[in-house]
Amino acid sequence: MGIVNVKAIELVFDWNIWPRHSVQRLDGTNIARMKEALRNGYPLPPPVVATDMRIVDGFHRVKARMSVFGDMSEIDVFMKEYPDDAAMVLEAGTLNWVHGLKMSPQDKAHFIIKCRSLKIPPAVIASALYTDTASMKEFLKKRTARTASGEQIALPRGAQALAGKKLTKAQEHFVRTATGTLPEMYAQMLINALRAEALMLTDKSIAKLEELRDLIDTVLEEV
Repeated sequence: MGIVNVKAIELVFDWNIWPRHSVQRLDGTNIARMKEALRNGYPLPPPVVATDMRIVDGFHRVKARMSVFGDMSEIDVFMKEYPDDAAMVLEAGTLNWVHGLKMSPQDKAHFIIKCRSLKIPPAVIASALYTDTASMKEFLKKRTARTASGEQIALPRGAQALAGKKLTKAQEHFVRTATGTLPEMYAQMLINALRAEALMLTDKSIAKLEELRDLIDTVLEEV
């Protein structure tokens, strides 16, 4: 259909279309960068929108524009007709993969899993990510695991040791709550704090250190 001018408030943020693993959470740094561009008079590319006003690509752009100019401001969008939600998800993933905020390996794995749940053929999913089916399947082996109920979930950075496994409840909790920071980084931060004598030794912190010591002893005994 092409470029159409609409009010920003008319656009729908449908998180079922969102191709990334973080539901209802946009990247604040990316939005801030876009807001600065808008305030300085630099236009952003028009978001891609379905005929029912659901955003297919451009969640960050729409949020930035609404923040700077208000919900009732007008915005040019590229409106397109899609046969179904599967086609919208597929295009959302493709567009996110080739421009804008870079998709993480966890985002990529989540997108593939979502597409498979929508019965999109593997070859079509692979093509959307500019890869081949064999490479995509190999990637999934290294970046996914299954919960006790059999659900396949994407692994965050730092959890690759769990790839291909059936997760315990503790492992599943870690996967679902991990920020993507390597555990070694947390360990280094704690080491730095202890060396600097910057850790406040309360009953709670001492109890955590004792728990950590016991876990470390167990791990080192098994190495």
